[in-house]
Amino acid sequence: MKTNEGEYCFAVEDRDGAAFEILPSDDRAREHLQSVWQRLATSAEWYYKKENPPPPGWVAWRPWKWCDDKREAYAPRQKFVAWCGSSLAGILNVWQRFPSVFEEGRHTLYIEHVAASPGNVKTELWDRRYTGIGQALLAFAVKLSHDEGLEGRLSLHVADTVALGFYRHLDQKLNGGLFNPERNGVTGPTPHGARDDPAMTYLETTQAGAMQLLGVYRV
Repeated sequence: MKTNEGEYCFAVEDRDGAAFEILPSDDRAREHLQSVWQRLATSAEWYYKKENPPPPGWVAWRPWKWCDDKREAYAPRQKFVAWCGSSLAGILNVWQRFPSVFEEGRHTLYIEHVAASPGNVKTELWDRRYTGIGQALLAFAVKLSHDEGLEGRLSLHVADTVALGFYRHLDQKLNGGLFNPERNGVTGPTPHGARDDPAMTYLETTQAGAMQLLGVYRV
């Protein structure tokens, strides 16, 4: 399963062999988010409340509402979706030119949201269909950053401990060079950043680490 972007080919593993694409969010994505994604998220939310395991951070997200958000403060948000055939497999929302915390005068592409579909998160209700959605979306974000003249740098705030484990594992896969040291107390660029972000773990890629991640998908 692959999507081609010039000299890079972003791919994930699946059991169906459907085409994989990362595209700007559109009416097709909105319809899927407002129907399939919302129902899956509601089911997952019910499951976590009933069974009492720690719920992942994405359970509280409402991406179907973001599609029609016309507020001026959110106009800079760029929205992308990952399709696996006819299934919406993941989302990626980014903001341009967030100042680097580690390199004065440099900027990053800030990731506000990155997530696989609720239907692609293993629970007692269903099993994972695709493998590698999150990593592929991050690598795609590196390419966006590079194309915008930001040298591939990314920054983000981690939603929860499960997500932090994912990023730490990915860092280990790349020999510990993907991220600068973890930080707290950093305010993000989004309108809700000043309220929520300082208490969350902030991650920022190194230029070399980000390009190493992108290089995994070079053809």
